[in-house]
Amino acid sequence: MARVADIGLKNHSVYNPHGWAFNMRCSAKKKAIYTVIEKIAAPFCDKIICISDAEKQSALDNKICRD
Repeated sequence: MARVADIGLKNHSVYNPHGWAFNMRCSAKKKAIYTVIEKIAAPFCDKIICISDAEKQSALDNKICRD
């Protein structure tokens, strides 16, 4: 988790997920855990760059970040 490791440093952090873990085929419990992890980690980066409109919409639908 590079985003968390950057806490306290004056670096800019850009995150490119290459697919959200909560969109994988797995149990609802795992999807919920992955969603919570992303929600916690998102504020520690300056920008999130999604690889597609679908990935962006998924992030917005799951309230990972703002538009």
